[in-house]
Amino acid sequence: MKPVVLASILLSFALHAQAQTSIFGMQLGARLSVQECEKVKTATTVIYRPAVNAPCFKRLWSSGETGRITTDTVAISLPIGQIPSPMSGTEVMALVLDGNLEGVGFNTAGIRTQEIALAELTEKFGPPDSLERRPAQNALGASFDVIYATWSQSGPVVRFDGASGNITSGFVTVDTPKAHAWRAQALKALTEKKPKL
Repeated sequence: MKPVVLASILLSFALHAQAQTSIFGMQLGARLSVQECEKVKTATTVIYRPAVNAPCFKRLWSSGETGRITTDTVAISLPIGQIPSPMSGTEVMALVLDGNLEGVGFNTAGIRTQEIALAELTEKFGPPDSLERRPAQNALGASFDVIYATWSQSGPVVRFDGASGNITSGFVTVDTPKAHAWRAQALKALTEKKPKL
């Protein structure tokens, strides 16, 4: 088989795998498939009801807006019975670009569930491309390891921090390459705007 044909076949498999990546039952790289959460108008504002039977999204900046999301970050509210074991809270932050769900981020319960989260991410995405266990210590002197792992060789770019800021909160992001590039560009733009000494 010629190298060009083989490369084309491998690329099509990689693109198909990326297109088929789902998280919480939602396809990455596809149109945002959940409905907006039900709104309730109060005397001074509009608030969202939590998800009950199916996931729904909440606009973060203006709950008074209507229509399809094109490019924005929204919160996807999950019903209590649909929250995976390592996840902390009921909401997933979702990055929507050009109307498509391109990335998600969610909190974990920190070092208490980091082994479970690592096992579930490994089951879904395969062995991580990088895995570190960094020693850490709390204010009382207790020592423990914090897990940091990334997956980026094929399909989505996944990052897992077993603890993020404190031992009771970790973080996972799952991004398509498009979302990963968008986040990198947004971070670069923010850091370039910082005042110089």
